Amino acid sequence: MTIDFDKLLQLMIEHTSVGPNSIHGPDHWRRVMQNGLQLAKRNGADVTIVKLFAIFHDAERWNDGHDPQHGQRAAELVKSLHGKVFEIDQESLELLCVACRFHHQGGTTDDLTIGTCWDADRMDLTRVSTTPDPQYMSTDAGKSFARLGCFEDREF
Repeated sequence: MTIDFDKLLQLMIEHTSVGPNSIHGPDHWRRVMQNGLQLAKRNGADVTIVKLFAIFHDAERWNDGHDPQHGQRAAELVKSLHGKVFEIDQESLELLCVACRFHHQGGTTDDLTIGTCWDADRMDLTRVSTTPDPQYMSTDAGKSFARLGCFEDREF
């Protein structure tokens, strides 16, 4: 099954409880996807998982405030739609679910793809007037971005 990311994004826009102008809404998801693709180009992370994460990670938010269960709900949404709206192998599904479930907890990881997902999300903290901190980035490229506010090669 080929994944139609545009169709999936539209489905999540229709599904989400937060509005189109939410700080955790579709514009944020698109920036996370752009960030993730830039990171993946530098580090070789799984682009499919990165793109799916961008679409799903905040799709189950109920509001823009404190919502500590939204990551867990996002992981459950991923599992419920797998095989119906999109399909990936079991190992990739588990990585995606872990990335969604724990993305908001502030941790880091040694897993390159999960780290790329989390770094891509944190790179967009500027939308809430927060500067990304290198100590909360998992990948070398994410740390570099946080230190400099961009990548060394200035492509970003």
